Amino acid sequence: MRVLKRLQRELESGVEIHLFGCQPGDFSGHGLQSDYPFQDHGVLVREQVADLLRRSDVFVDLSDYQAFGRTGLEAMACGCAVILPQKGGADEYAVDGANAVLANTEDEDHCYAVLRDLVQDGDLRERIRSEGLRKATEYSIHRAAVSELMVLNTRLAEHRGGPMPAGARPREAA
Repeated sequence: MRVLKRLQRELESGVEIHLFGCQPGDFSGHGLQSDYPFQDHGVLVREQVADLLRRSDVFVDLSDYQAFGRTGLEAMACGCAVILPQKGGADEYAVDGANAVLANTEDEDHCYAVLRDLVQDGDLRERIRSEGLRKATEYSIHRAAVSELMVLNTRLAEHRGGPMPAGARPREAA
């Protein structure tokens, strides 16, 4: 919130900040800075998240850690340039400087600098946005489900001692 506040104070009317994911009032209730203009959308359902992301230029997730960061990938698919945490699983799809900006979330000044650069540099933002859209096309609910099904089928076959399903790979011995 401090990073967003700094950006809003520097750029004033040149930036609109939209937040979602918490109950209204939770930001100030948790001691987070909320004394600057932003729109709090509260908790959204999937369709509302996608609608908000399609109307946005930049998506920022400065979590300490993301296991995969599915919202970041969804933001890419909706046409946002994204800033995601360096730590965690976003590197499954996010490549720093290519289709995303990966931020060191332990360094507030670094987070602010990369956000300010992405907001102010239209060429960088468009390149990240375009490559993010391209990368997001490699993922789908169907592919994710098939991938999980293959893992489960492999484990079941191992458990039963039977042949591996077509396309499955045996698990590495520990």
